[in-house]
Amino acid sequence: MMLRRKYRFIRPSSEYRELAILTGIALNSRASQRSLAREASLSVAVLHEYVDDLTSRGLVEVEEENARSYRYRLSPLGEARRDELFFAVSREVIQFYGQVKSEFRRRLEDHVASGVRRVVLFGAAETGELVWAASRGTGLEVVGIVDSDPARQGRRLGDLTIEPPASIPAHAPDAVIITSFGHMDEIHDQLRPLEERGLRVLRL
Repeated sequence: MMLRRKYRFIRPSSEYRELAILTGIALNSRASQRSLAREASLSVAVLHEYVDDLTSRGLVEVEEENARSYRYRLSPLGEARRDELFFAVSREVIQFYGQVKSEFRRRLEDHVASGVRRVVLFGAAETGELVWAASRGTGLEVVGIVDSDPARQGRRLGDLTIEPPASIPAHAPDAVIITSFGHMDEIHDQLRPLEERGLRVLRL
């Protein structure tokens, strides 16, 4: 749930960081300030300011075990505040998910309009799952999902089993849609031999 990666367009708000700190404390009362700072994407100095604020508001209780060790716990007010922030963040994430899914659906419908019907998705991580979900009702038939990562191969996504890329020709698709945004050029190069034999390779 916590934003641990550095995103270009999404930035944690102060309330999001507050939620990250409250969640870190709820999960581990002996969490160090360094680990709490890492969860909230803050410096230790700024984390200390947040903890002071949460303590002054009666959300967090701090017990000093020794000169270098503290134990944190959420007060009942802190538990209630954590729930409030969690549900607020969840609502926004769900709304954002819906917007992205709608845009994916629109782009997939453009491919349908160009004559594509049977497709294999290349990339079975979160984006691939979202594209698969968005494909329902567009007129596309997702006949296969492939991924280069052996750890994903063999898992199920809906009624499909994630397969290695070598399985693509067996599905006789009209096109392969690349759903791994971080490796698009690399995957396109990998699919070039199939493209040269007439298979369409598409991006969203």
